[in-house]
Amino acid sequence: MRHKTIHKKALFIDEFVDKFNQIRKRKNFPYKAVGTIIKLLFQKSEFLGKGAFKNVYYISSRKKDLVLKLSKKKYLKNDMKVYNKIPKSIRNRYHAKIYWHTKYCLIQKWGNQNKISKRDKRLINLKNKLKPYDLIDIRPANVGFVDGKLKVLDALIKKKRKK
Repeated sequence: MRHKTIHKKALFIDEFVDKFNQIRKRKNFPYKAVGTIIKLLFQKSEFLGKGAFKNVYYISSRKKDLVLKLSKKKYLKNDMKVYNKIPKSIRNRYHAKIYWHTKYCLIQKWGNQNKISKRDKRLINLKNKLKPYDLIDIRPANVGFVDGKLKVLDALIKKKRKK
């Protein structure tokens, strides 16, 4: 397993969230409480931002820059479904590599989010390459440069309509 010490800390975060919710009798994800725990566990971490359902923290291992995504398990499962929907032979070419996930944490390669316009040829090309796999929500806010190449950091699977 890659990044074993980070994995142990992620398992601790999972236990913390479960106990926190049990003691406080809550159902929602405790983003603020987990944010303070992350500052203690990862001293050099940096809060990158907040999406609709996830908080993202930058953490660095010895050689690689990584992103720790925190959210409810159903939203992290969606990320894993998107990642696994792309065939293995081209998966890491178009999507930022996901190393592993726990109940509430996901570790992914960090992508530098430079400003990209909606009409950028690289973005349109990336959308066209991933269209056969029913991926949507590929927009400038959800892509970034990983190792110098434009890759998807976050996407959704197109829902099939019921007839």
